[in-house]
Amino acid sequence: MAVCEAVCEYYGITHQELLQPVREQKLVHARQVAWFLLRKHFSLSFPAIGALFGKDHTTVLHGIKMAPQKATADELAELSTRVLSTYPQR
Repeated sequence: MAVCEAVCEYYGITHQELLQPVREQKLVHARQVAWFLLRKHFSLSFPAIGALFGKDHTTVLHGIKMAPQKATADELAELSTRVLSTYPQR
């Protein structure tokens, strides 16, 4: 999945770390940003995103609300560019 690959590369973590149920702040932040990007660019539902990461939809909802507050605008813009560059224009 391009979103996970972009997030993992940007934050210097592995795909396995991104999916682990660990509460380490660095991993939580990366996970929330990935959820935000999946919702923003691919319009996935909260339950669908939760299923991909083994989380409840309410956890995903909270994380998506937190991502823009914790991440800088430059972070989100850079990751959005990386994700969208892997897909042809719609």
